[in-house]
Amino acid sequence: MHRGSGNPKYIKENIDRLTKGDLSNSFDSYGSNNLKISKKGSDIKEKLGLVIATKTQMLQDMTSQLIIFQQQVGFTPDQPFRSEQDCPFNRYDYCFTYVRKTEDADGKPICTEDQSKLCNAYNDMLYAYCDTKNEVNTATFLQRNFEDNKSYDLTMSQAKSLGF
Repeated sequence: MHRGSGNPKYIKENIDRLTKGDLSNSFDSYGSNNLKISKKGSDIKEKLGLVIATKTQMLQDMTSQLIIFQQQVGFTPDQPFRSEQDCPFNRYDYCFTYVRKTEDADGKPICTEDQSKLCNAYNDMLYAYCDTKNEVNTATFLQRNFEDNKSYDLTMSQAKSLGF
């Protein structure tokens, strides 16, 4: 056992040191942009292909879950997501995502507590879906524009995000 590792005071004193990620911070922090990793376009395109495949599978899984959420809620969302993004799904209006005392013209609650939770979960997944779709679009754009035999300098953050 490491000296002092079972001691709560030792843990408290060292928790900041353990969670800061000195190595990651030193390579990803401001000013580390001078450190570059050179990779051939073909290698980058291969990594981007893996990103696209993984993220596309995630989109398919999220699509299924969004449809399930809609079915469980019992009515479809009618608010456009973000106009600047290519998103095939609408979102639920804010009034459906939190339990409120709001009533319709007949005095009935707009939705139940369970429906509110599902609408909120749906919208959260929709945000993740659109972010993931944006990642696929970005990776596809980059993959089309890298030249196979040309070398590119990647920052540490770029190299890490591609899995180098």
